Amino acid sequence: MPEGVVVIGGGPGGYVAALRAAQRGSSVTVVEEASLGGVCLNRGCIPTKSLLACAEVVNIVREAGTFGVEVPSFSLNYTAMVERKDRIVSQLRKGIDFLFQKRGVRLVSGHGRLLSRRKVLVEKEGEEPLKLEADAIILATGSDPLKPPVFPFDRERVVSGEEALSWREIPPSLLIVGGGVIGVEMASLFSSLGSSVTIVEMLPRILPGVDEEIGRELSREFKKRKIRILTGSPVESLELTDLNVTAKISGGESLTASRAIIALGRVPRSRDLGLEDAGVRTDAKGFVAVNPMMETSVPGVYAVGDLIGGRLLAHAASHEGLTAAENALGGSEEMDDRAIPNCIFTFPEIASVGLSGEEASEKKLETVTGTFPFRALGKAQAAGKIEGMVKVVALRKSGEILGVHLIGAHATDLVGEALLAVKKRLTLSDVAGAVHPHPTFTEAMMEGALSALGIPLHAV
Repeated sequence: MPEGVVVIGGGPGGYVAALRAAQRGSSVTVVEEASLGGVCLNRGCIPTKSLLACAEVVNIVREAGTFGVEVPSFSLNYTAMVERKDRIVSQLRKGIDFLFQKRGVRLVSGHGRLLSRRKVLVEKEGEEPLKLEADAIILATGSDPLKPPVFPFDRERVVSGEEALSWREIPPSLLIVGGGVIGVEMASLFSSLGSSVTIVEMLPRILPGVDEEIGRELSREFKKRKIRILTGSPVESLELTDLNVTAKISGGESLTASRAIIALGRVPRSRDLGLEDAGVRTDAKGFVAVNPMMETSVPGVYAVGDLIGGRLLAHAASHEGLTAAENALGGSEEMDDRAIPNCIFTFPEIASVGLSGEEASEKKLETVTGTFPFRALGKAQAAGKIEGMVKVVALRKSGEILGVHLIGAHATDLVGEALLAVKKRLTLSDVAGAVHPHPTFTEAMMEGALSALGIPLHAV
C-alpha cells in the first residue's frame, strides 16, 4: 500500500512539510539518516546563535563599566558554553520528535534514495533495505559545506563553519577564508571570545549579496572590533605546520593563524539520491530544478530547501516545505519568494527584505531612498547601542516599499515589520503614518519611511 507522503530529509524543509501533510490527514513517513532538524538545528543556525548569545554576554560584561557597573575581572569557560549549546540543540531535537509522535509522523532511520517516481529505498548499515511506496515524495536533503581540495581539511585546525562549532577551545588566532554570511558570523563569534581574527575575501567587499551601504557599515564596525579584513585577496595556498596554519595570499602576503575556517559556500546533497533513476532534472551544480509549486521535472516528486539552491535559508526551506506539502495533497499553491527576509547574526546584526538600491537600479525602477541612523533613537542611546541604520527603498511615484535594509541592535527582529510592508505592498505613508511606540528601536522604520518621503523628523 502507498505510504501517502514520503519525505527524504528531516531538516527545516522536510520536517515542516511532514507536519503539514500530517495536519492535512495524510499518512507521512520521514526518512532521515542523521538527526532530526538537519544542518540548521544540529550544525548551523541554532548552535551558532547559542554560542553567539554567550559571546553577547561577554560583550556586555566588557562594556559594563559604561553603565556604571564595575566588573573587576571575569573568565570564559568555553567548555560550558559548548555544553549549553549542545543542551539547547538536544532539547529542540526532542521537540521535533515529540511533534512527530503527536501528529502520527513515522520516522525511518537510514539513507533514502529514489527508485522511481513513487518508490524510495532506505538503506542502513547492518539492516535489511526497506522499500517505501508513496503517492508523493518530497526531497529535502539539504546541503554540505563546500570543501575545495586545495585546502587541507583535517576537522580540527582547518575546518568548515559547521566543524568549528564542535571546537572545545577558543583559538588564539583565526583565519577565515570567505567573507559571506558564515564567515562574518564566525568572525563576530570568535573575536568576541578573544580570538585575533582575519577575514580574507577574494571579492572587492565582504557580504557581496548585501546592500553595499550596509556592508560598508559592517566593515567599519568590524575594524573597530579589531577584525582585520582583506578584500580582493584570493588564497593561493594553505599549509599546516606543527603549530599553525599558514596562508599565502594573492600579491605575496603570508598570514599565520592557529586555526582556519573555510567558508566558501555550500553544495547540495543530491548525490546518491537516485535522481537520474527517477528522471529528476538538476543543474550543473547538482541543485534540483523545481517550478513555483516546488514540483520537480517528475510529477508528484517535490524538492525544497538547500537542495534546490537559491537563498539557502532555513525559513525559506520551511515555507517551501509547506508549499510542497499542500501541493503533494492536491493543492495548487505557488511559492512567493518576493518577501523572504535575510538575517545575519553579527555584532551588530544585519537584516534585509526585498530589493536593494542596486537591484532596483538594475531593474530600471525609479526609486527613492530613506535612511535613518540608530544613534538618533532615544532607545538606542539609552541602551548604548547606537551603531547602525535603517535604509528604506520605495517606488518614487507610488511610494510602494520595495526593500528594507537594517544594521544594528535587534535588526533581525525589526525586519518583521519590514517583511510585512514588502509582502503586502505597503507604502511609505502607510508605515510613516502608523504610530510606533516610544522609546523603541521600531521607531527607526517610521523614521526611515519619513526620510524617504522627504519629511524626516529626527534627522536632517
